[in-house]
Parts: sequence; structure tokens; C-alpha cells
Amino acid sequence: MKLMRKKPTITQVVAKLSEYNISDAEAALVRLILHIHGTWPIRNRAVQKIASRANKQVEQIEYFLLEQKADPTLELLGKFYELSVEGEDKKINGAYFTPPEIVSYIIEETVNGIGTICDPACGSGAFLVEAAKLLKRKTRLSYAEIFATYLYGVDILRSNIEHVRLILSLLAVISGEDQRELTFNLHVGDALVFCWKREALGFEGFDYVVGNPPYVRTKNLRVDVRENIKRWPTGNFANADLYIPFFELAANWTNSGGRIGYITPSTYLSSFNAKILRGFLSEKKYVEKIIDFNGLQIFEGATTYTCITILNKRSCNTVQFALIDSLDEIKTLRELNFREVKVTALNSEEWRLLSKKDAENILRIEQAGCPLDRYVARYVTGIATLHNSLFLIPDNGKPYLKKSYEGREYLIERGITRKIVKPNKIKDRAALQNNCERIIYPYRTLNGRARLIEEKDLRTHYPKAYEYLRAIKDELAKRDKGKREYKAWYAYGRTQGINDFGKKIISPMMGNKPSFVIVEDTDSLVYCGYAIYAKHEEDYQLLERILNSSVMWYYLEKTSKNYSGGFKSFAKNYIKNFSIPSFTVTERRILLRTRDREKIDRLLWKKYQLE
Repeated sequence: MKLMRKKPTITQVVAKLSEYNISDAEAALVRLILHIHGTWPIRNRAVQKIASRANKQVEQIEYFLLEQKADPTLELLGKFYELSVEGEDKKINGAYFTPPEIVSYIIEETVNGIGTICDPACGSGAFLVEAAKLLKRKTRLSYAEIFATYLYGVDILRSNIEHVRLILSLLAVISGEDQRELTFNLHVGDALVFCWKREALGFEGFDYVVGNPPYVRTKNLRVDVRENIKRWPTGNFANADLYIPFFELAANWTNSGGRIGYITPSTYLSSFNAKILRGFLSEKKYVEKIIDFNGLQIFEGATTYTCITILNKRSCNTVQFALIDSLDEIKTLRELNFREVKVTALNSEEWRLLSKKDAENILRIEQAGCPLDRYVARYVTGIATLHNSLFLIPDNGKPYLKKSYEGREYLIERGITRKIVKPNKIKDRAALQNNCERIIYPYRTLNGRARLIEEKDLRTHYPKAYEYLRAIKDELAKRDKGKREYKAWYAYGRTQGINDFGKKIISPMMGNKPSFVIVEDTDSLVYCGYAIYAKHEEDYQLLERILNSSVMWYYLEKTSKNYSGGFKSFAKNYIKNFSIPSFTVTERRILLRTRDREKIDRLLWKKYQLE
């Protein structure tokens, strides 16, 4: 019996198509889509231009698609276009292929009537295609009328606009509406500075704005794009990511009864960069619904944690929210059970979308005693050289350490190095005891403050280390993309953490369980993690027990930033409000003397009065 070949996924098909010339792959897909729908020959000029391309390569691709039993669809063509954006264009555009279930859900949740629909960063047009289909189902209008009257789009890449025009034209053709020419309201431009009043006569705002705004961190943006972000109040704060002002943009582009449906990074719910945005949305009472995908990664090729946000400009008194725990739930978004939170509970501070019980428990934890950031002396981030691999050295226990660079071995005087700990890989005391890392430390500590060693003194007192540092000078100059001047070329990239000696409790930047470890060695520094310095010596062990408890993990699970695999951020911003209660002498003795984690947890859950 001949086994059936397993049908390839869209991703697998696109990966194979990427091996071919883009124009040939595009032509093969279009030709097969037309063939499957029996719409050949055609009159539409845009589609005809692509479909008329014929050569051996196109035939070979067609054969591959047929042989693999791949379904040539508009969805496949759209994904092919999205993933074919390369290099600098990909970095600027910041767009990723949105799963069709999510596109469909956002369109159906947002568009609740017949009206104008705009995607301000339309990519290959997935949201516009779905919107066109929805309007077609709800009206007797032709696609030509829908495109000319109700659909609008902008994209920074000309190629994307050309792709949207083709896909929409193809949609009309395979639906039996083959017109020679079609009219579109699609424009090339940066949405952040785009003016619809100049492009659309009598423009008074769209009824709906939908889409997947570009995900690009500020540091990866061109200078002109950064300036465009700052034109918007929500983007002119801290280092706002590109997607943040798109919320304000959508509110500005829609009319008084407008609705907005986006899928974006979920960082806006809690990040410092989005503080102004949260204040804007809560003050206006625009938020209607949020679906948080938690630690799940929805977009292939992007380490981004996302959420769906539905906004309603008619104002909302409550916000519906749901958390997604499994990728399987993406296929059943309409069956989710939503909870509600009063919009008055939201402000410019971190948004916590919790059940009533969890909200009460978190409040108890935060009001049980003194907030951690006030209870301790300091909660700081480790050093940042901006090129750790050049400064770190394994400890060989000898007066001269050895450092390899570009095939040559250099000697480094021990006196210019310090012990250093990486909390991201130190999860317990055993790992700490096995740590043997040191770091070149071109500083002297005077009156408790680090002072950079002058270059002439460095050359005189540490000639071996100086020789190595001279060898890596060009590499050091590339830090901050070469755009920043340092006090000295061999200085660390940032001054944070360079004074942070002393006994401390370290924690990683993220983890899937609490990992707080006491470091007794007062001569050590920290990198890639955080360090907590207690006000009193007797508090170190107590803090370690509390911070490693199930109460702390419960708190982090409900309030901290998500990462894949159930990991949570341990940054100060997410832990600073965790409070430390006052303990009786008996309670303190139990916490300090017992090694039974369950006994400690029981005591703490009772102390914090948690349900």
C-alpha cells in the first residue's frame, strides 16, 4: 500500500519557494491560484502582468507545488511576500506574517458594521483582504466598490503596496469579478507622518483601524524614523518602541465612534516606555478587550510576546481580558472565557489584568509590609561593558591570567582584574562555588567610588593588560555603533554597577522559578543580572528565604513580564512593590532555621493572608 505524502505546512512551502527567484515564485503561485479557480484567461492588467510570466523556472515551481499537494492560496501568497522582505527593509518595516485565525478574529471583533477600514502598516494586506471579504458577506457591493470606497492602507515599503494591490486584484478575479482596472486607496509612506486630509477629499476619520503595527526597538531605527515617533506624545517618552504611537495614531485617524483592532507586543501593558500610552488609553477609556498571549510566541522568526487589543472610542467602563495558555487556543479565540476589570483600575502605571481573587492576593502581598525597594539599601543592575567577551577571563589561580584574541594569547596582570558573577547561570550556592570568572577592571576604588585608571598609569602599572587592551581597541570602538564617546576608549560601555562591591543577593534577568543566591564575597561584581544589597547583615538570609518562596513566584507569575517557557522577568520594576512584612521572633526563627521549603511556604502564605 502506497503511503500518502504528508501535506506540507505553509511555512515549509514558503521556505522552499525562497530558494527560487522571487518573480518566478510569485508568477507560479498566481498562475496556480487562477488555474484552481478556473479563471483563465483574465482581463485584469495587474494580475495578467504577473501571470503572463512563463519560463522553465516557473514551470518547475508549479510542478513542485502540485507534487507537494500544496494549496496555492492568497494566504500563501501573502506569507511569501511578507517573508521575502529582506535586510534593511525588514528592519525598517518590522512586520511579520500574522496567523490567519488572528487576522480573522480581529476583523470580526472590530468591524461591527459597514464603514471605512484602514490598515496603517498594511504589509502584504492580510487585514485588508479579510476586511474586504467581511464587507462582501455583509453587503451586495462588488469588490471594485469595496476597494474604491471602504478600504485604505499605508505602508513604508513600495513593494508592499504593490503586493497588496495584486492580492486584492486577485481576490476580485477569483471571485468572478474580473475587471481590467481597479481603484485602490493604498499609499506609500510612513504612517506616523502621513496626512489623510491631503489624500482623501473630505476626510473626517475612518470607522475602523486594524492591523499589526511594526515591531522595531528604538535602537534599530533610522534617525528620521525615531524623530517621527517623537511627533506623537505617546512616543515622545523614554525610548518608545515603534509600535507604541500607532495606538495614538489609530485614535487620531478614527472618527468619534471608531473602533480599533491591533495585535502588538504586550510590553505596553507594563513597560516604562509605554507609560504615557497607558495613561492616554485609560484616561480616554478606549480599551474594550485584551487577549494576552502570555509567554507564547505567535510570530515565526520573532521573539515577541503579543496581545490583541480592541479599542472603542465610545468609551468603556470595563475591560474584558483573557490569557492564552496554549497555541491550540488560537484556533478557538471566539470561545474564550473573559474576565472583567473596571477601567478605573487602569492608569499610567503597570496594567495588571487579574481575576478578582488574584488581584486581592497581589494587593495583600504589596500591603503586608515595607516594599522591597525601600526595605533594602539597593536593587541594582550588573555592569555593562557592552562587549563582555573581551573583558571576561577564566581564573587560572596564577599571578598572570591568560586571554586569547585573534589567535594570540595575552597575559593579564591579576591586579587589574576582579571576581565577577553571572546570575543568569548561577542558580544556587553550588554553582556559585564553582564560579571562576574574573573581569578586566580598569578602575581604582577611592573612597568607595570607582575611578578610571589614567592611560599612562595603565601602561606603566599593568603593561601586559595594556598591550591586550590596545589589541582590542578597534573592537571596543564599535560599541554603541561607534556613535558614542567614552571617558577613555578602554572604559566600560556604561558606568552602572562598577561600584557595586560588598555582600549581596543576586538574581538572573529572568527565570522559570525564583533563583536568589547570597554572594558572601565582598570583592565580586555582577553582570547579566541583578544584585540586592540589604541594609542590615541579619536580613540577608531572611530575604533569601522569602524571595525564593512560592509566594514570590506567585507574585511574579501574576505581575511580571512574560518570556517563553514560563520564564518571568526579575527586573526591579516588577519586584520593587513586593513587600517584606514584620515577623515575630518565632516566625523569624522558623524562617532562618528550617530548610523545609514547604514549611516556609506555609508560614509565608499565612503571613501574607493569601487565599
